[in-house]
Amino acid sequence: MRIMLVTMDYPPPMGGIQVVTKNLEEDLTTAGYEVCLLNFDGRNTNNFKKLKPSDFFYTQATRNEFYSPLNIINPIRILQPSGYRDFVYNNMIYHEANKARKYFHPDITHILKPTLYSAIHECQEPVIVSCHGEELQNIFPVIYSLKKASLIHCVSVYTRNLVVGFLGDHKEIVIIPNSIELANYKKRAIDKEAIILSCCRLVERKNISSLINAISILPDDLKKKYKFIIIGDGPDKDSLIKMSRDLGMKNIEFLGQISEREKLRYFNKSKIFVLCPKPYESYFEGNEEGFGISYIEAQAAGMPVIGSNIGGIPEAIGDGGILIQNPTNIEEIAVSIKKFLTDDSFYKHYQSNALLRIKQFDRKLIFKHFEQLYQRVLSNQSN
Repeated sequence: MRIMLVTMDYPPPMGGIQVVTKNLEEDLTTAGYEVCLLNFDGRNTNNFKKLKPSDFFYTQATRNEFYSPLNIINPIRILQPSGYRDFVYNNMIYHEANKARKYFHPDITHILKPTLYSAIHECQEPVIVSCHGEELQNIFPVIYSLKKASLIHCVSVYTRNLVVGFLGDHKEIVIIPNSIELANYKKRAIDKEAIILSCCRLVERKNISSLINAISILPDDLKKKYKFIIIGDGPDKDSLIKMSRDLGMKNIEFLGQISEREKLRYFNKSKIFVLCPKPYESYFEGNEEGFGISYIEAQAAGMPVIGSNIGGIPEAIGDGGILIQNPTNIEEIAVSIKKFLTDDSFYKHYQSNALLRIKQFDRKLIFKHFEQLYQRVLSNQSN
């Protein structure tokens, strides 16, 4: 079977979705599939070298983008190239995908996000579309991909419900959650260090400011004993550092972007994991987290987790942690953190739950589900 994977998320840089995509490519190759992977990450400057003069004009693939609600709300944006969301970039994806299709002759094309619609424009082979959540908006690229799909893959029930809201339930939708390499967490510490851990891109919707404020109001003995470590980089980093200094916090450390090996080391030794995102501010649907790989990474490392009760986060956390009803309520977050740090039986209950449930997200098991997915699509095509 020849499978063409089309993605916007592939290392470098490293991140949860990037690792999941690379793992899928490697697992398919190891299992004997022929794989062609096209990476159109807008942060990869090599992609812009592929642009041709013809890409700067609307093509049959992108002409409908002109009438997208995003362009109607803000018409000037069509004159401002903005990476993968711009029609110029989508033209390049259209041309590159068709060029690859001519020499590779895929049996299936699998786009890892519905915004990659131009990669499947008028293609003849079956199409699988993966949906994570935040990209599901009522705009032409997304709707085109969902309608074109032979089968839709969603990472959570929450994401599935968003898709059904757009299309109804007449499309076949399969839920397969994101996976992790459980073997990476075998070195998890039995006696955890005094570390409260968070890991994410430092942007407003990740709500790290509320976590900083919550930790700043913990009892003094806990603030002296526990360090709050934040892994990740982003545009809000400087303002968050300033905020922590203004609060006089001495128990906080920003590590920035670190290697996957270093990240694993911190996950395996930390006491609890906390990340309480806010809903997106969006004109459209899909304004909440679709799943949350970092929560299952933390549970695999033997950490109970605290997260927001929004989107697909409850499905990622399950009974391996607790949910915050209002992610901007710092008192609610602080009480939850304190409970884990001071009540040993409470901590061990959720830690045990986390280690039991995490087996369902193992990379090997999840890959078997994807194999069944591809075989089902080909079987449906032959019938």
